[in-house]
Amino acid sequence: MASAAKQQLPRKRPKYVKINITRPVYTEKEFRKKYDQIEDERTWTQQVKDSFGNISITRASLWTFVKKLLPIISWLPKYSLVDDGIHDVLAGVTVAIMRIPQGNVNLFSLCFVNGQ
Repeated sequence: MASAAKQQLPRKRPKYVKINITRPVYTEKEFRKKYDQIEDERTWTQQVKDSFGNISITRASLWTFVKKLLPIISWLPKYSLVDDGIHDVLAGVTVAIMRIPQGNVNLFSLCFVNGQ
């Protein structure tokens, strides 16, 4: 039995297979009509206004939004250059000492050896 299974002849494959794929060609209006896509005639500004509904913008809510967008507005008036500035400059120098050599390694494709 085992010898009969081994001696099966391979199937003959055709030299080439021709596949014909067709699909209908639609214009945009025909496609929307067939697949029930309703065209929205509103402008994008009207769509944005409609999606947000009736939102009232007050001076306080606008100021809160601006402070969240630009947090420097909140902490800059309280920033002390004498107390905090020295520490920030020291932190910046420390980061620069580490990042400049690492940047050169990437820029010039050098081997980076850490700790030696």
